[in-house]
Amino acid sequence: KDDPATGPESLAMGYLNLAIAYLSLGRADDAETAIERTLSTFAKTNGDPLDEARIRSAIGTAYLHSGKSDRALDMFLAAHAIRTRLLPPEHSDLDGSRTNLASALAALDRPLEALPYLSASIQYHANAGRAPTAESKWIGWRLAKAFRAHGDEASAVEVERLVGTLADATDKR
Repeated sequence: KDDPATGPESLAMGYLNLAIAYLSLGRADDAETAIERTLSTFAKTNGDPLDEARIRSAIGTAYLHSGKSDRALDMFLAAHAIRTRLLPPEHSDLDGSRTNLASALAALDRPLEALPYLSASIQYHANAGRAPTAESKWIGWRLAKAFRAHGDEASAVEVERLVGTLADATDKR
């Protein structure tokens, strides 16, 4: 039996960490190679699909923070598809997927596509008796800004109503 510390799952996580480091250093080509190795190594493990979703979400987050929003969106969509297939609708991992998708779509200036994911995330937190997260507020601010840039004040106001007052939010990404 494979030693968990040296087996393929551990190797896949090592490649993932290397990819994230490369992205943070701006070494996109090296990061792409490490990402390909992450996914191909994990595929050989016959591992849990939810672990694959977590890996894809982590890669997506690294892409998003390195300005590669289109690639982030691809990873987030793949992770969300896995989670939607395997988890009940109220599961917290699905909320994370919705937030990730809204964030990537907002970064790509696609507010109409982002809004349903943001709304679902806010509803998830409301059902649990919690206020929208800081991430949801940031996404809301970004969407409101995008709607205004497209001349849609009514949608901008609706987004602000969903997430609360955003007057002091700043774009930190």
